Amino acid sequence: MNLPAINHSDARRSCGILVHAKMLLGAVLVIAPLLPVTLPSWLTIVLVDAGVIGFFGNRLGDWVSILATTLAGTYAVVLGLTETDRMATRYFGQPIRRNEDARLLTGQALFTDDVHLPGMLHVAFYRSPYAHARIKAIDTRRAAAMPGVAAVYTAADLGEYWQPGPLLVPPPPVKDIVFNPRTQVPLAKGKVRFVGEPVAVVVAASRYQAEDAVEQILMDVELLPAVVELEQALAPGAALVHDDLDANVNAHLIQRKGDYEQAALRADVVIRRKLHYDRGTAAAMENRGIVVDWEDRKSVV
Repeated sequence: MNLPAINHSDARRSCGILVHAKMLLGAVLVIAPLLPVTLPSWLTIVLVDAGVIGFFGNRLGDWVSILATTLAGTYAVVLGLTETDRMATRYFGQPIRRNEDARLLTGQALFTDDVHLPGMLHVAFYRSPYAHARIKAIDTRRAAAMPGVAAVYTAADLGEYWQPGPLLVPPPPVKDIVFNPRTQVPLAKGKVRFVGEPVAVVVAASRYQAEDAVEQILMDVELLPAVVELEQALAPGAALVHDDLDANVNAHLIQRKGDYEQAALRADVVIRRKLHYDRGTAAAMENRGIVVDWEDRKSVV
């Protein structure tokens, strides 16, 4: 079978030209935003689309992608779409391939429950079933005697390690602001302030043994009035969530711009509305799980 001869020098020269041309397009992508002139929208689309793939691509097939994206960008300009519109139609409401899907769908993702270390212990919390109550006593003796239990801790057992958590978001430096920081504590001390607040922690050889031991913890409390509505919490005589404050106010801030009183007097209509905002929360598949491994030789976690 006769095969045509291949001139390797020509092939290398062609590849070199292709790589350099694609790198040049990538450089255009970096330099274009720095130019002192505003490029036409269609030219910007061409440069960006070609530059991204030209800089990062290394195959001839990438040039097909360059042509396709360039034509798509030009078509968007013809239709009168702005770059913001074009990005919106590209990402919002579109099926986007996510980086984490492959390992999640194939069972290769690593969660805290998948980590098993030699001699590892498991933790479970006894949480308050009351919204507001003063703690009179906590009995952990039966829990500590359960099989597999290594330790049971309450706030009193933590000593100087019991400290409120750090303030992650400081208040804005605004005049006359009222701000009473009350961050989360590791375990309730003195009283519980919401349903589910951690009161005691059990450390055991397995998760099952830890949860079984939690059910043996007894807490004697004095029930207090629960504050469940914002306006009710601000009413005179309302039960205080934090006894060291005069009111249930975490933060109070009034920001003014212009003269509202004069604007209201000149307005044809003044509308007053009471707005109710739903609570929002981050609901991940795995909520703040952690595995701690202590290296005694280095005294590090």
